[in-house]
Amino acid sequence: MRILSGTCMRRGRLARFTMGVLLAALILMFQTGAAAEVSEAALWRVSDQGPVYVEVLWATPLDAGDGTSLDFQVRMTTHSGDLTTLDFPSLLTLVTSDGREVGGFDWTYLARSSHHPQAVASLPAQVDGAAVVGPQTEWIELRLHSVGSVAMRSFRWELDSDLHAALGHDTSQAQAQAGQPEQTPAVQIQGAGDYRILVPNALDGTVTVVDARSFTVEKTLPVGEAASHGIAVHPDGDRFYVADADAGTPRIFDMGTGAEIGRVPVGHRVHGTDISPDGRYVAVTGEDRFDIIQVDHPGDERVVQTLAYPEADPNHIDFAPDGRYLYAVLQGIDKLGVFAYTGDPVEPYRELARVEVGGSPNESRASADGRRVYTANWKGDSVTAVEVGSWRPLATIATAGPSHTGGRRGAGGGQRRGARPRERATSPGAIDPLDVRRREPTMTQGTVGLPCLNGHVEAPRGRE
Repeated sequence: MRILSGTCMRRGRLARFTMGVLLAALILMFQTGAAAEVSEAALWRVSDQGPVYVEVLWATPLDAGDGTSLDFQVRMTTHSGDLTTLDFPSLLTLVTSDGREVGGFDWTYLARSSHHPQAVASLPAQVDGAAVVGPQTEWIELRLHSVGSVAMRSFRWELDSDLHAALGHDTSQAQAQAGQPEQTPAVQIQGAGDYRILVPNALDGTVTVVDARSFTVEKTLPVGEAASHGIAVHPDGDRFYVADADAGTPRIFDMGTGAEIGRVPVGHRVHGTDISPDGRYVAVTGEDRFDIIQVDHPGDERVVQTLAYPEADPNHIDFAPDGRYLYAVLQGIDKLGVFAYTGDPVEPYRELARVEVGGSPNESRASADGRRVYTANWKGDSVTAVEVGSWRPLATIATAGPSHTGGRRGAGGGQRRGARPRERATSPGAIDPLDVRRREPTMTQGTVGLPCLNGHVEAPRGRE
């Protein structure tokens, strides 16, 4: 089931909303480009907790070799203690989405240094007669235990179609066994033909569920006096998250029944909402802070981290496609806040950079390949493109008016090979599609009308 999400649909305005969503969907489905390749930059993971800085590269997709091993290049830096005294093979485990946890690594030093060691950690590709990583594997997580006073560091990779192809996997059989065609909607809930649109109606304090095939309202769910402007759908598709904005309470709803199944009070008004690609964390913003909520254990959802920015007025928030970064627009200081995933369960995200963007940024969105981030600048009437890694602004594109931004994307670039989605910004009552390669508006006939103020419509992460 593909789930679209938007903001501000008022009752009685479904006809105009329908036209806007339909046109937006047609625009976003027009994609071009050559087949993507797995880049080395996309395979590095970092942990900077405690006194030891650790970088891990999953090297196998770059050079599958004879296919007999899974190889991870590990680099560490510290200025306290001798890291070569540690028994690293006993400190490493690999966990997969299939429920396997495997140890028994080989550890080969590339540079045996007390403070700056480099090594390759290798694991047999098959254990007990079965492949550790196969066509049905959705993610893997390398865990490093008890290094530098940190109980556990997690380095996680989501396996999209490009990674499976690089590993030589034929995923068609796995998809057929799951009863899915090779190109599937992002989330399957009630069958292959089941598409829905979720719209948080901020002013009405409700969420409307729309059948995207017939464009009829299935149900409208009460949330509170006002609803958050953001809504997040779990990658499994079985639940979604939206906040009772004024009460400061993110609420969890069952996708199938529409019943509320949980609440997580955060103690402040909630505006923006997003979920990490692996479904582990929901981030919410509001007033002078944002919170990271752990949601991977249904029934035990809880706030694990709060980051306060009293001068910055954080507005919307967005996870990178691979979950490596978290982006928060700091509207009060005209900056994009960049936060890096640490793997620390107590402090999962840490500030990495602040990037100067256009006037009063209202929302951000990462490109599907994770190389760029776009901010919609409300007072600047523009969209700014930022390069990931160097964190420098590449261009600022003028729009027709004050804007939000959104875009069709996949988890970790996990959409049709070669897909290059078109980004778009929403002005009051309109959509301005932008060509992200040419960095300019792409529709010469003008904007696409929408019925709501400050609205946005987006397709969530997932496979095409």
